[in-house]
Amino acid sequence: MRSSTRRDWSSTPCEPTKAKRNAKRAAWLGLVAGSAGKALQSGLIGVTNSLIRRMLQHVGSSGIEPFVEYLTSRQGWELPVIVGEDPDATEEARGAWEEDLARLDTSILSTVGDEDADGALVADILAGVLHKSLWERQLEHFDEARKVMLREVVLRRSEDMWNQSTPAQRRGWYLSGLGMNAGRQLDHVAADVVGLLIQIEATLAEDEFEEATDLILEMASAIFGLAPFAVENKPENWEEVLRRWVAGGSLADLADGQMTTAQFIESGIIYRLSWGMEAVRVYQVAQGDPRAEGLTGAALAVVETGTFNRAASALIRAGFDFRSAAIEAVESTGAAFITASEVRSWLRSLDRTFLNDPSWPTPELREVWTHFVQRARRPGRRRWVHETRTAADVRWSGKRPRRRDWMRVTDGEDGTTLLWTGGFQFLGSVNAELNPGRQGVIRARRIKGAVEFDYRGPSDLGD
Repeated sequence: MRSSTRRDWSSTPCEPTKAKRNAKRAAWLGLVAGSAGKALQSGLIGVTNSLIRRMLQHVGSSGIEPFVEYLTSRQGWELPVIVGEDPDATEEARGAWEEDLARLDTSILSTVGDEDADGALVADILAGVLHKSLWERQLEHFDEARKVMLREVVLRRSEDMWNQSTPAQRRGWYLSGLGMNAGRQLDHVAADVVGLLIQIEATLAEDEFEEATDLILEMASAIFGLAPFAVENKPENWEEVLRRWVAGGSLADLADGQMTTAQFIESGIIYRLSWGMEAVRVYQVAQGDPRAEGLTGAALAVVETGTFNRAASALIRAGFDFRSAAIEAVESTGAAFITASEVRSWLRSLDRTFLNDPSWPTPELREVWTHFVQRARRPGRRRWVHETRTAADVRWSGKRPRRRDWMRVTDGEDGTTLLWTGGFQFLGSVNAELNPGRQGVIRARRIKGAVEFDYRGPSDLGD
C-alpha cells in the first residue's frame, strides 16, 4: 500500500507554491490557445465546414463573393450540384448534407434557446451567446476568408429559420431532435398522427386489439414517410412483421425480404417508429395541442415492447428484455401490474412454485430469469463504493498479459473467475471467491504474482 505524507502547510514556503500555480496556469493557457487546443473542435464549426466544402465545390471558387452570392440564392440550402459526379456519390452526399443541416439547426436552436425574436435580431443574439465560446476561439485558427464563410452560414441559416417559423415550431423541432427541413415535414402530419395515437390508446383501453393493429399500421405508414424516420430497404412484408410484432406473436416463420426481420424490428420499429411517435407527441405539446398532452404512452409501449399485454410491457421495460418469456411469466400468473414499482412488488411476492420451477417461465431462459429476479429483488438504492481485491491462485492458459493491462472478468461454472482480453480472448482463471450476483462493474489486471480486481458497485463483491 502506498504511504501518504501529510503536508505541513505552516512550514511550506509560499513562493514555490505560487510558482507552481503560475506554471500550471501557463500550461493550461498554452493548451487552450496552442496547438494542443486545436484538437478540440466546436461541433458547430465541424458541421458548418462540411457544408462549406460542398458549396465551394459547386461554386468552383474559394472567393468570398461567389460563395456568399450562392448562399443567398434561392437554392442556397439545397444540395449543391457537382457536375460529373457519380449518381451514387450524389445520393450519399445528399444524406450527409441533410444530416449536417439538421445538426446545424439543432446546434443553433440549443444555443439561442426560446428567444422570441425576428430574423433580423437573431444574428445579434447568436453572436452574443457565442462570444468567447469554443466556437469563437476555434475561428482564430482559420484564415479571414474561412472565418467569414463560417459566420455567414451560421447567421444566415439562423435568420432563415427565425423568418420562416414560429417560436412554438422551433421549440417543437428542438424537442423532437429535428432540424428545420425535417421539422416542416413533421408539421404537416403531426396533428393527424396525434389523432391516430388517441384512437390507438382508446382501442387498447377496450382490448380491441385488431382495430388497434390496423391503426398502428396506418400511423407507421405516415411516420415512415418522413425523411428522419424512413427505413431503407424495408422488407416487402413489413406490415405483416409489424402486425405480428405488436400482437406478441412469433416471427420465426416470416421470410426475410431485402432487410432481415430482426434488423427491421430493431432499427425500423423499436428505434425509428418509436422515435417518430415521441417526436410527434413532443412537437404537438410545444404547439399547445391538449390532445398530445393527454396521451398516456400506451401505444408507444406496445410498439417498443412488442405486446398488447401491459404487464408484459412493464416487465420488459423493467429490464427483462425477452418478449416471449415475459409474456409467459405474466400470463401464467395472471399479473396485472403497470409501473416499475408494481413489477418489483410482484417479483417479491411471487409464489415459490414458480420461483423453484426450472422450466419457468421458459426452460431456455430460466438462468437469465433467475439473475433478473435476484437483481430486481435487491434494495433499489444502495450506495456504490470503489473496492480492490487481490487473488494469487491464478492459472494462465498461455502467454500472460502484460502487467497492469486491464482484463475482462466473467464467472466460471465451477466457481472460478475467468479472465479475458478486451476482445474476449481467454487468458486464464483464478480462484477469487467473488459474488456471482454482484451488480456493479468489475475489471482486473495482472500484478506481481497475483491478479488485482477493481470493482465499483453496491458493496456486494463478496456477498
